[in-house]
Amino acid sequence: MHGDKTAFCICIRLCYLFILVNLIPCFQRKC
Repeated sequence: MHGDKTAFCICIRLCYLFILVNLIPCFQRKC
């Protein structure tokens, strides 16, 4: 699980877009 912080940061941004568009929680999609 090394180097997940970068992917996690990118994931949060992508998930945030999903929240605005699809209204689906980021953690529920398990990014």
